[in-house]
Amino acid sequence: MSISIVIPSILRQYTGGEGVVKITRNRVIIFSAGDCLKELAERFPGVGQKLFDIKGNVASYVYMFVNGSRVATGDPLKDGDELIIMLAVGGG
Repeated sequence: MSISIVIPSILRQYTGGEGVVKITRNRVIIFSAGDCLKELAERFPGVGQKLFDIKGNVASYVYMFVNGSRVATGDPLKDGDELIIMLAVGGG
């Protein structure tokens, strides 16, 4: 199973400049969008600090889209899916 995660430009400093990171699993098991983010954070700890809150939950300003549709943390992914991470940014 292979999932492509599209990294927003603001987080690429933590992925060594990579704009797309592949997460690969050998076994076919239920793999959620949240699981994918956790694995990304294990590989790139700086990313985890930006994606998760102090309790370890996906931060409220993190939005995820799979193949163009918004998904929740527990939504399952399938082989070949593309997970896009978007961060809500405020300003004034």
